[in-house]
Amino acid sequence: MNTKGYFIKQILPIGLLVGSLDILVAMALSIIRDSAPLQMLRHIASALFGPEAFQPGIFHPLMGLALHYLIAMIWTVLFHWAHTRFKFPHKDWVWRGVGYGILVWTAMTFLVLPLSRLPASNPAPGRALIGIVVLVLCLGLPLARHFRGGS
Repeated sequence: MNTKGYFIKQILPIGLLVGSLDILVAMALSIIRDSAPLQMLRHIASALFGPEAFQPGIFHPLMGLALHYLIAMIWTVLFHWAHTRFKFPHKDWVWRGVGYGILVWTAMTFLVLPLSRLPASNPAPGRALIGIVVLVLCLGLPLARHFRGGS
């Protein structure tokens, strides 16, 4: 299969799935925390646009959603690359998913977010644990399960 066809049939659908799972959980958590999902999307957009992302209008929430899916797709492609490059054993897919979720949380928290326009902050332990669990369940495990049988 050609690379473009493989991307469209194998990588794009799982990238959209993990992006959707993650954003749905993030929206649910924002509602539980008495914050509007649009504010959460504005917060994502503020990583690129800074405080301007909180201005009225729909542009910045849509950009936040697009940015979220772009990031999910990048993590999906990186997982696929590592999976095909290192040939992990089939039976270890659960641990690989847990490890990848933790790796993504760590990289986003300590590398990506500090390089963004978001104000510097240290994650509270409770929120950090929730973030790790969400990324393990919504990103790591689905990716590991999807790609477990080979490249």
